[in-house]
Amino acid sequence: MRPVRLVTLVAIAVAVMVGGAVVPLWYGAARTLEAGIRAWAESPRDGVAIEVGRVAVSGFPFSLDAVVSSFAIANADIGVRYYAEHVRVSRGITDDATRFEVVGPQQVTLASGASFNLDADRFDGTVSHRAGGRVAGFTLQAAGLRARVMGVPLAELQRLSLQVVVPETAGAIPSGTEAALRIDTMTIPGQRRGPFGDTLASLVANLEFDGAIDSLSVARALPAWSQAGGRLYVSDTSLIWGTLDAGRIGGAVRLDAMFRPSGRLDVTFRDPALTFEALAAAGWVGAPTRVELLNGITYDPNRVLVKPYRVSLLDGRMLLDDIDQDNTAPIPLWRVPALLSRRASEVR
Repeated sequence: MRPVRLVTLVAIAVAVMVGGAVVPLWYGAARTLEAGIRAWAESPRDGVAIEVGRVAVSGFPFSLDAVVSSFAIANADIGVRYYAEHVRVSRGITDDATRFEVVGPQQVTLASGASFNLDADRFDGTVSHRAGGRVAGFTLQAAGLRARVMGVPLAELQRLSLQVVVPETAGAIPSGTEAALRIDTMTIPGQRRGPFGDTLASLVANLEFDGAIDSLSVARALPAWSQAGGRLYVSDTSLIWGTLDAGRIGGAVRLDAMFRPSGRLDVTFRDPALTFEALAAAGWVGAPTRVELLNGITYDPNRVLVKPYRVSLLDGRMLLDDIDQDNTAPIPLWRVPALLSRRASEVR
């Protein structure tokens, strides 16, 4: 019995020693996590305010799980406020990545006072950090995301994923930041009578920022980014929406002196005739423009025609031209609105 008793005593002693080490370590990490959440929310940001309510940390002894009640983030420049009832934040004690999950209803309110409600089957992601706490990147996943206005469906998205990689340079959005976006099956009831119907089947976009955006204050940062020659590069992008099947989209976009998107994107249409006919049928282009769009398309019913075009954004207009062919002159389609008024930028 004596050896058994000795083993028992040793086991108890080891458990007490481990517990004595783990308990203060965990509670210290829990306090650090809560303080970090509050410090992050209270950090000054140009044009952006973050509010958090109660923070409750659990998960002892091997993980840290914080539930933030009443989370809100607002951008005064663009007049948008996002609110979530509960956000769950978790990480291992020694992890350099933080996982988050939005639990329950969400709401987006615009400057006009209009608001829409969000709910999702899944809405979560991960934020990774470098030494010193700087963000190295983040991912966002959503499934079954639904938006409603006064109970009326606005949009429903089957699946969304966003992955952002942030380089170790200065700026709110450092130069070289890359983003990969994918959307699968988004239904927009309001577009039921639009040219391509109410269901966007697929959108894949790969983006890279050239030039740092130094602040989240849109009215101050975008003009500075534009004047410094900033560009947004688009590559390996595709869109399938009804009869619109566009792939291999790539190019560069910047802002002109009036803060309108400017630049060009090369697009390959699969069966452009169907796309152009749909635009005409919905009244998005007139009869003369329809004729110009269809001019030079030789459609073979035994195969699907794949044809390259160039979309140019110039002086507030969107122009469409076929590439390496002289069948048409550049065709003006629509006006392109400014992302920011000159008066707003001057005020800042």
